[in-house]
Amino acid sequence: MRTPKRTLSSLRSARDLRAEILALATALVGSDAQGQLLVRTPLISPASVQRVWDAAMSALEPSIRRRMHLVVDCSPPLRGSPTPTAGWGIIQLDPPNFRYEVLRQLVGTSVEGEGLQTVRSVAKR
Repeated sequence: MRTPKRTLSSLRSARDLRAEILALATALVGSDAQGQLLVRTPLISPASVQRVWDAAMSALEPSIRRRMHLVVDCSPPLRGSPTPTAGWGIIQLDPPNFRYEVLRQLVGTSVEGEGLQTVRSVAKR
């Protein structure tokens, strides 16, 4: 029997965690499988992850709850290694506000009238 596994990377909010817990519980309905939720390098504290997990478990049916397992991996992400969404050479960026910074740079070049910019030129800035 296949074990349903879900992975969250760089978890930012309790809401996202609750959604994944519900998705995992739903995948276990109607089967005897074990389920695992892996939380990698959460941006919220591991204690907060555990509190949200414990609160959600109290709302689930005992037969589902017993088959669900949480794993929190706080090790730093590997740089330049293959990931499920990208290949070799893709480097994860550290700042949680990276999207804001990219948007700020794009708006800045537009306001300054510099015209279209390449990704390379925006990255250099």
